Amino acid sequence: MARPSEPRPCRDSACGIRIILARRALSERWGAYEAADMPPFSQESSGCHVLVAGQAWKPADLIEDFQVRFEVSEERARELVAGYPFHRPHHHEPAETPGNNTDKEHQPA
Repeated sequence: MARPSEPRPCRDSACGIRIILARRALSERWGAYEAADMPPFSQESSGCHVLVAGQAWKPADLIEDFQVRFEVSEERARELVAGYPFHRPHHHEPAETPGNNTDKEHQPA
């Protein structure tokens, strides 16, 4: 069985996108993310989450966490966040997926 951080095909056989799984940092819910890294703080990474040790963070939340945890400036926290991979959340619109499956279809067993 694959670990959550290992890329795997989406369970929707028609999708064709490789995904990884991570827990959302503030809600602890599992989410599927496209396996491809996006450049940090770029137009391509708009809407992406930052994956750190199996947890997915919104960039602004992670910057704030680093500022508090490491007692660094916002600029330094932003530099630290840029060192982690940015991944786009992966989901299907309810009409696209039979049975209205959402993130539950991607949760690890």
